Amino acid sequence: MPRDIYILAGYYGLMARSPSPSFPARLGEDLHERLRTYADENDVRMNDVVIAGVRTILEGERAPVVASADLADARTDLACAAVQREIGALKGIAKHLENMGQLNLSCVVYAAAAEVIGHDDPALAARELVTTADHAEKRRQSELAMALLQTALVWQPDNLVAHNRLGQLCFYRQQFDEAIDHLARVRDRDNRARLFHGWSTLYVAEKDGQPLVAEQGRDEVRHALETWAFGSRDSRERDRWLRQVLTLDALGGDYAEVASELVAFANGNTSWPRIDLEDFRPVSEPEHETDSEDRVALSHDLLTPVIPLASLAVAGAIVGFASRLRR
Repeated sequence: MPRDIYILAGYYGLMARSPSPSFPARLGEDLHERLRTYADENDVRMNDVVIAGVRTILEGERAPVVASADLADARTDLACAAVQREIGALKGIAKHLENMGQLNLSCVVYAAAAEVIGHDDPALAARELVTTADHAEKRRQSELAMALLQTALVWQPDNLVAHNRLGQLCFYRQQFDEAIDHLARVRDRDNRARLFHGWSTLYVAEKDGQPLVAEQGRDEVRHALETWAFGSRDSRERDRWLRQVLTLDALGGDYAEVASELVAFANGNTSWPRIDLEDFRPVSEPEHETDSEDRVALSHDLLTPVIPLASLAVAGAIVGFASRLRR
């Protein structure tokens, strides 16, 4: 279905009158998603991309994406309602801020709305915060997402979705002990959680010199990767899966043997193009003794993505809500 995208001044009736005119435009799902992706990747507002496109058509030459004027202020009655902790007013302002590219401020206002909700329904407050964390994570604001998920768990300590997503973010930030704690609660329900719980267990055990525990982590990774590959017909999954296997292979020793067995499993149980592990291994260098910490560090380079961090101040503001909860 088409989506409304509000140009220049946000939602009608939400903001005070702006000197710039505005109107709603309907976009199809695909175009809306491409617009959002472009804006996120280039750190600009969707509104500004639309303006550049319109100018390009009308002026006959490509127009640059230029930041538009500051946001119009909220109407006084809406601001009063938000100050009086009306949930609809808070969420309306938060949505407008998000649409205008002000994600950090939007998340702070969403968190304020969740705090109000939580006094009557803690579980609903937690779900609202998890949803907001999804928005932050999609915009690659991992630290902001973590702050929101931590606050969700203050309201509802047994929220499994929050534990799962927070655990995976902890893994990406190489906070492996925290990842183990969160993902242990959901590893039997979600294969990705099982995979990252296994990796985290392996890394911690290797670092601490606990070979039996490291084997448990390795076996968990193996199980998760077999489940991932089994019966897959999507060749796009192959490269992502193979990156995990190459990480295991890079650890050497028994890990490399398991990696070879996983490749044999994939070649016999998927519709992917055949994999030959030797084609992906780096050129051999003279062998030298590698300790556990070196192997773990090597695997980090292969596995862990680079995720930009949000402002510490904004994340701190959200976590600060937790200190006032349930007064």
